[in-house]
Amino acid sequence: MAAPYPLALRSAPRPGESLPGLLMRLAMMNHYDSPNWITEHVGATCPTVALAERNYASLAVLVGLPVATLRNLAYLPADGDHGEGLHSFRGHPLKRRFLRLAKRRHCPLCLKKSQYHRGIWDVVAVTVCPQHELVLREECPHCQESTTFSSGPVERCRKCQESLCDMKRPARATPHAIATARHIHQLVGETTDPGPSPFTGPLATLTLNDFVQVVMLMAARFSNRPYSTGDTVADDIAIDALHDAVAKGATLLEDWPTNFRRYLESVHKLESRPTNVISQFGPFYEVVLKQIPEGPLSFVREAFKSYLGQTWSGFVDGRNRYVLQAEQSFLTLKEASSRSGIGESRLRQLIESGDLMADEVVSGSRAFTRINPASLDRLMAARADLIGLTDAATLLGIKRATVHELVEAKIINAPHRPSAEGKGYWMLRFGAIEHLLETIQNRRQPAPPGTRQISFHGICALAGRHNIALADLVRAMAEGALTPIDETSDKGLKAFVFDHSQVLAWCDRTRKTHSAAITILEAAAMLGLKKGVVSHLLDLGRIKRVPKELQRGFYVIDPASVSAFHHDHLVASRIAKSLGTSASSLITLLGKHGIVPICGPEMDGSRQYIFAKSDLEGIDLVGLVADRLKRGRT
Repeated sequence: MAAPYPLALRSAPRPGESLPGLLMRLAMMNHYDSPNWITEHVGATCPTVALAERNYASLAVLVGLPVATLRNLAYLPADGDHGEGLHSFRGHPLKRRFLRLAKRRHCPLCLKKSQYHRGIWDVVAVTVCPQHELVLREECPHCQESTTFSSGPVERCRKCQESLCDMKRPARATPHAIATARHIHQLVGETTDPGPSPFTGPLATLTLNDFVQVVMLMAARFSNRPYSTGDTVADDIAIDALHDAVAKGATLLEDWPTNFRRYLESVHKLESRPTNVISQFGPFYEVVLKQIPEGPLSFVREAFKSYLGQTWSGFVDGRNRYVLQAEQSFLTLKEASSRSGIGESRLRQLIESGDLMADEVVSGSRAFTRINPASLDRLMAARADLIGLTDAATLLGIKRATVHELVEAKIINAPHRPSAEGKGYWMLRFGAIEHLLETIQNRRQPAPPGTRQISFHGICALAGRHNIALADLVRAMAEGALTPIDETSDKGLKAFVFDHSQVLAWCDRTRKTHSAAITILEAAAMLGLKKGVVSHLLDLGRIKRVPKELQRGFYVIDPASVSAFHHDHLVASRIAKSLGTSASSLITLLGKHGIVPICGPEMDGSRQYIFAKSDLEGIDLVGLVADRLKRGRT
């Protein structure tokens, strides 16, 4: 498209005029049917050009105004939006949902006096003209056609061409809606003498966006969208219905919090026998207590919580953790369980034992347990450091039966235990468990290079093979006999990683000795071989088993045969390393002299080559290797 020429007739913005209003007025002055004839040069419509910058430099040439002026008149995304949908309205951040641009509002008397669109009419909570005290219109009074920004002129209907300034069927505004509109005018600086405002206290310090938000939040209570936090109240609702909802919502905000508490009390009295907060206040409860974010509007939630905590006499649902229950005269069993974290069955045991004060009341065919809140607070203070068996097992990352072992071994203190008759329950010291984990963690040592690591699960398996109790293992960690070298993302004891050689040495010192037999794992440690190689040697008969009557669990190998094998054999890889050559070169060199290993991968499938010491007697290995290297260099 060719570069646009300046409009023949141009004009400076009028006081309070918006960018869509200015474009409509310029289109009318230049005898265009629609302002879209102007905005098409920047690829937008009249309303959308105000919400996102579309080549304002070209638009500035058309209308003959600086780009900065156009930006001030538009509703561009605000700086620091952070995904909240905030746009700039006269320099004030305001949610996009609070800008009503689908339909063009107007006051007939304002248009009659001066034919241009006021930007303040685009704010969703402004439903009246504060000067003429009339409800704003969104349609023609003659044919009821909706007024928009896409057709002009601004003072006539696009369909019937009748004047929108006609005072046919004017609607007088309510004082509360008028007060709301005047307060918003004052916030954006478009009035010099607003008069006294009924919005006092925390409402007087709210920004434009927060004030509109709280007004629409209260209006939602009286609209057909009671679940809304205020953002969607104006969607698909006529201006007259929106005016009534805004007026009623503003009533609750005036003289804060007196009118708000009166409203809550009136709702409370509608039901003669209230059951719980949710059934009494319905969606309003959900919105106020759960959906209002922390910030400037928290005062609404605090006022609601204060009312419930001070005046509520019915049952409060146990799922509601927001209600202040400290000043309630009683708590239900469900509430007390939710508040203390103690199961209902355990609470009944505490009531029977006299540790908790409560009484029974009958309501119709149902009986309710009413617990004294002060008694529950005293109980919770006394039990602040106590947790149940399941919680202790979760904290340590072990089974409940293992926690029993630690308690019996006096590693963990349990102030409360079940009686001999099975009554009562386990309670353990939370601080003692945390101290145990912190003690193990503080003993952590840096791992030397090449250290083979073993997890807590691996230690448990190793201890089991050595017939060592888990309680002895945990005590060794607590006393520093086993020190962790690393940590994982797991919780409890499973978070620690240890040095395999240290653990193996500890197991050798600690295990219950079986002098007649040892395990394959112990034999592998003694020989410095892999576990699979030891199993293979056992199958070949190179290492002997003990008689069946001496075998016990994993203990099957004769330790004397292991010592004898260790004395009479050498591993090829270790010999080669000491001579500065490779195992394959050494095997090839010895093979030329008729010396072969007793086992190996290419001989019998064993994973390591092993030589008998007797075969190597009289062989100058150092000389053979040196001579081979010399010939190789030649």
